[in-house]
Amino acid sequence: MQARTLRRLVAVSFAVIAVAAVAAVTAGRFVPSVRPAQSVMVGTATGEYVDGAAVYRLPSVNVTISRNDALARIAREDALVLSVQRP
Repeated sequence: MQARTLRRLVAVSFAVIAVAAVAAVTAGRFVPSVRPAQSVMVGTATGEYVDGAAVYRLPSVNVTISRNDALARIAREDALVLSVQRP
């Protein structure tokens, strides 16, 4: 076995032993939460049903985009529509 390979093997072995030792020491310290995490309800039930499913009112979402990006997107969509319409 070459000296470099042997050094690597020894270094990796020590690293694995060190990680295993740390894991064994800290394993007893983990205490799970007594109460489960509470989820936050984002939508508000309207009391209406559509096709058997409840309807929820969601908060508004603000979207910001630069004018140049919007114009470029519109130009790409127009070019795509024109290329599809041509026979």
